[in-house]
Amino acid sequence: MVDDTVSETAVEDADKSIAQGAECLVVEVAFGSLDHRSVIVKGADLVEVIAAQAVYDPEELEAEVSIELLSEEEARQTSASARLIKTAQPSRVFFSHDPRVWLPNSRRGQDWPYA
Repeated sequence: MVDDTVSETAVEDADKSIAQGAECLVVEVAFGSLDHRSVIVKGADLVEVIAAQAVYDPEELEAEVSIELLSEEEARQTSASARLIKTAQPSRVFFSHDPRVWLPNSRRGQDWPYA
């Protein structure tokens, strides 16, 4: 169940500290709703991303291109979201609709780019 009673103030303040040494940033998705926002959590040693609806799977993130047929604006937003997520230099990226975990080059092993 999604709690859509979250106040706009809570969303706007989401990039404040959420744990000792950690920060959280909510990433808007132009064509999504409150439950489709992505979250980037930056800790002392790791940057974890829950990609939600911003990108659907590791291939989409890697290519920075939508895997679905979208409107031109939605496709542009998907590409922008993928670039934004990569700019955060994530240690791992988790997806809402794909059980695989994306890893950056420095953490990739034999099963690249998935954990």
